[in-house]
Amino acid sequence: MAAPEGNKNAVKGKRWQKALEKALARIGEGDVDNGLAKVADKVVKAAAEGDKDAWKDIADRLDGKAAQSLTLSGDEENPLNVVQEIRLVALPK
Repeated sequence: MAAPEGNKNAVKGKRWQKALEKALARIGEGDVDNGLAKVADKVVKAAAEGDKDAWKDIADRLDGKAAQSLTLSGDEENPLNVVQEIRLVALPK
């Protein structure tokens, strides 16, 4: 589905990406990959020192984010009826 006419979010996202690449190149002595490696080293060091956010970021990148779990229960007298419904609606113009 295309974005609404006049939507500039993709352009803003590219500007942010370019700014990050420039910053990585600055700290990487002109090389984006070298800058990214320096940042990765800091994240790994923080995780090794006990930073739970850094540890979670690494785990999510390497193993993928954990699937959301949902536990449902019922009994013979009150069984559960689970229904998933998807509705397609037209957006106002």
